[in-house]
Amino acid sequence: MASYACRLQASGNRVSIDASPERLSLEVNGVSVAFNPNCVPAGLPIGVFTKGEYEISEVLSGLRGREVVDVGTNVGDSALYFVLNGAKKVIAVEPLPNVAKCSERT
Repeated sequence: MASYACRLQASGNRVSIDASPERLSLEVNGVSVAFNPNCVPAGLPIGVFTKGEYEISEVLSGLRGREVVDVGTNVGDSALYFVLNGAKKVIAVEPLPNVAKCSERT
């Protein structure tokens, strides 16, 4: 369907996203993850990792070396973003069982 590549403005991470009906693949600095497209719309990681929708300098400057709790993690895109921007540790919790199961299958 689509392929995107970019460099995140604030963090300098190299990001590549490939979307197909069967799989949504994300590669950040050589680390690959895959999402089930039935669990996450293609626009979510594109907005987060290529358009910089989470790039809020006040938030990013406070992440380095800190521990973060991500409640309502969905498929883990935010948790991955926090780690890539310097969080020492991220605890990701998804309280909805059907969402958590969907994420575990990918």
